[in-house]
Amino acid sequence: RWRREPGRLQAVSPPLWDLLRAADSWRARSSGAFDPRVEILSRLWAEAAADDHEPSPDAIRRARDAFAGPAWRLDAEIRAAEPLSDRPLSLNAIAKGYILERACAAATKADGVQGLVLNVGGDLRAVGRTAGFIGVVDPMADSESSPPLTLIKVHDRAVASSGRSQRGFSINGRWYSHIFDPRTGRPVEAVAGATVVAPNSADADALATICNVLAPEESVRLVEATADAACLIV
Repeated sequence: RWRREPGRLQAVSPPLWDLLRAADSWRARSSGAFDPRVEILSRLWAEAAADDHEPSPDAIRRARDAFAGPAWRLDAEIRAAEPLSDRPLSLNAIAKGYILERACAAATKADGVQGLVLNVGGDLRAVGRTAGFIGVVDPMADSESSPPLTLIKVHDRAVASSGRSQRGFSINGRWYSHIFDPRTGRPVEAVAGATVVAPNSADADALATICNVLAPEESVRLVEATADAACLIV
C-alpha cells in the first residue's frame, strides 16, 4: 500500500519503518551489494529464462540504471517514508529474519517457555535456554536432505543460510542463482553458499545474502566489523 503513491511522504507501520532503516544501513555498509531494488533484476531474468535466453546487455544496463540514487526517503522525526519511484522492491532478503525475531520474542513471553528454536526455510533462531548443534547444508549437494557440510553449536543466536543450489533457474542448460549482484545486474557465480551466525535474525538474513554477492574477503571484513557475527562461505 505504501508503494502505491510514489512521491508522497507517508506514515508507515513500525515494522516497515524498522525494515526500511535496516535496508538503508545494509545497502550503505555493503557498498550496494544489498539493495531491495534487486527485485527488478529478478523479474528481468525470470522473464528471460521463460524464453530460455539471457537478458540483452541493453536490458541489463537499463535495469542497473534504476539503482542510481536512493529508493526512498525517510523522515525520522515523524517516522514517515516516501517511495521515490514505482519500480519493483523486495524486502525478502531481510524481512524473513525480522519476522523470525519478532515471532521468537512473542513466543518466549508465554508462561513456561524457557527457550525455543524456530527454523523457517534457511533462517533459524535459538533463544533462551536452548543450545544445540545445527547442521549446515552443503551448497554443493543436490538435496537439502544430504549430509551436512558441518555442524555448529549455537546458543541465543540467529543462523541464516543462502545460496544458489536450491533456488534459481536454468537458461539454455546452464544453472543461474536466484541471488543477483545489483552492481553488475547478473546472478552471482563465485560463491556457492554462505551461512551467517549473528545475534539478530534480520542482520543474519541480510548478511547471508551479502556474503553471496561480495568477494569472500570483502564479506569477511564486513562480518568481522559486525558485533558477535561469524560466517562460513563456500
